[in-house]
Amino acid sequence: MKHALGNIFFFLLSLSLLHSEDFTYTITPSKQVVYLHEPLLLTVDLNQTNPDIVLLFHFAIEKHKSYEIKPLFAQHNDSLHHAKHHNRYIIYPLQTGDINITFSLTKRVTNDEKVRYFSSGARDDFKKLETNDFPIALHTLTI
Repeated sequence: MKHALGNIFFFLLSLSLLHSEDFTYTITPSKQVVYLHEPLLLTVDLNQTNPDIVLLFHFAIEKHKSYEIKPLFAQHNDSLHHAKHHNRYIIYPLQTGDINITFSLTKRVTNDEKVRYFSSGARDDFKKLETNDFPIALHTLTI
């Protein structure tokens, strides 16, 4: 935890530099230094910037024995061409020292025709939404 301020600054800087042209994202911790069992509020925002495609997101914080994750708030607007996700998590450190929090993000791309085909099925005739899935590499947050 002694290099937390520099690590968080580097993490936020790299997030602003490494974003896709289809969407932007921010991952913001509420504090730079945390102590054992002290809660950390983590805010995650995903916003579609390319209105020419239909985007869906799948974001998760990877589980680890050094911290406990609890979802606090989730607001997802998956309207066509304007997807927005706003999530808040509480993270409790379960050990002292530096803690590395890893994330997984999958960008799912589809188009209007596939969405129409997906929604045309009846309740008994379920059709799977066809998407092209792209895993996005996110940097590890060290606190």
